[in-house]
Amino acid sequence: MIGTDELVSRIKELSDEEKLRLVDAILTDLNTRDSKIDRIWADEARKRWAAYESPRRATTYNFASRRLKKSMVTALTSSAPMLWGLSG
Repeated sequence: MIGTDELVSRIKELSDEEKLRLVDAILTDLNTRDSKIDRIWADEARKRWAAYESPRRATTYNFASRRLKKSMVTALTSSAPMLWGLSG
């Protein structure tokens, strides 16, 4: 069997057209379908769609938004006396 270094060396000697044919052959070989992986992704897609369609969906954006609003309210209420010139 030919080693990787020797293969790379031989590839450099190929014409651009031959390199493209080789790349196409490699990508075709790598792009084989695996029914087990397809099933796992299909299950995951169904779960994500159900979560999206759920009326009580909780997204990262919603959590971050609530946390930001809470921290803004806390910051404003704790600094309100100082902002209005009142001493605490």
